Amino acid sequence: MNSSESVTCVTVTYGERRHLLTPVLERLQGLSPSLGAVVVVFNGVPYDPLAFLHKLGLGVPIIPVVSDVNEGSAGGFSRGLMAAFEDTRSEFLWLLDDDNCPQVGALRALAEAHQLLGGSPEVVLSSLRTGNWEQLEAVYQGRPMRVRTNSFLGFHVGSVVANRLCKHRLTAASAADHPGFPLVRAHCAPYGGLFIHRRWWTTVGGPRRDFLTYGDDYEYTMRVERAGGRLYICASSRVDDLERTWKTPSDCHSLMEPQGDEQRVYLGVRNHVALERAYTVTSRIVYFVNALLFLARMTFGSWRCWLRAPGASLKRARVLRDALGAG
Repeated sequence: MNSSESVTCVTVTYGERRHLLTPVLERLQGLSPSLGAVVVVFNGVPYDPLAFLHKLGLGVPIIPVVSDVNEGSAGGFSRGLMAAFEDTRSEFLWLLDDDNCPQVGALRALAEAHQLLGGSPEVVLSSLRTGNWEQLEAVYQGRPMRVRTNSFLGFHVGSVVANRLCKHRLTAASAADHPGFPLVRAHCAPYGGLFIHRRWWTTVGGPRRDFLTYGDDYEYTMRVERAGGRLYICASSRVDDLERTWKTPSDCHSLMEPQGDEQRVYLGVRNHVALERAYTVTSRIVYFVNALLFLARMTFGSWRCWLRAPGASLKRARVLRDALGAG
């Protein structure tokens, strides 16, 4: 990076999340090297975005992109990348979710790692999300992060066996204490922390808007890799998640939980299956076996749901059927 304008940050927010977005934007204006601009996509927010930005009075240039409706993470980041490409001359784009707060030195670590890896546009980096278990395991173990070949909704019978035999499991304490490998190959990555050259907008475009949300980040980064990109997790560039994802204990599988959001379940299953079929299935037989085992475990593991709410469980089963067919 040759100047302070070489990087533009792109972030997407939705709903009422100003309590998360505000500290992230404040942190961005204090980064070194400094950012050329920050693109903020307001995805159907219930407040005045321009008044909010004016009240913050940030020093770094802000490019607001306002949508009256929530277009999901796919539509939001697609609009944000387009704005960064068209309205700035920055060579690199750094994507962050609205609750991703970079640690001190995160951007500089990315710039140094990019040069260390040759400095070509083909090199794509991902900051280490301290709340992302998949990335932490990849860095801790030194194994590439990927969607396993022929897995179904993340399930693979081989992984079940390997996990039972593995004696060294990652824990929160070991992840914090062990520095891990500085650079680890990855074949997919979340939006949050993605550091990518601007040329990829003209090469592969943006995220698939029809995905709306869930899995669209993995599809996008796997498409970049298929087009010649080389993706790495940079462990020294760390990003903290201000909002943690908490799973409520339940006697049902998360996909069968009657109180779960139907659209979220539908999109998650549909998009993940579409991604697997497009990028990771090499053996239909193995994929079918994994699918059969996953669905059997999910169904029999949720027998309490079927007894407690048979009508709702049947309805949820139909949602899953439709999602699998659409994927």
